[in-house]
Amino acid sequence: MRLEGKSLKSDFLRFIIPSIIAQWVFSLYTMVDGIFVARGVSEVALTAVNISMPFTTGLFSISILFAVGNSTIVAILLGQGEKERANEVFTQNALHIIGSDHNSCNSVSRAVCQISGSN
Repeated sequence: MRLEGKSLKSDFLRFIIPSIIAQWVFSLYTMVDGIFVARGVSEVALTAVNISMPFTTGLFSISILFAVGNSTIVAILLGQGEKERANEVFTQNALHIIGSDHNSCNSVSRAVCQISGSN
């Protein structure tokens, strides 16, 4: 990917358009899901879906936060030639996302908690 010699506006549009499309598809999915739940199950089920939507959106946001942050760090480490450290960072992030708990270490994230010094 070469960014040299291009205007900032074209670079911005090149990166922002896929993000806008992804958010639009996610919103469309939510609306279509609501229609099917309301017609197929009941209005009470639609209420349950709508109540849980902020939680789902929050988890989606946190997962994007970790994915973008982790990929940035891994790219920097790979660019510096530290493949072993990049693998460690990726593994730690994956284990944190899969099973990390802020208050305790469960069996999935025990290795990550030992590395980070948590009990």
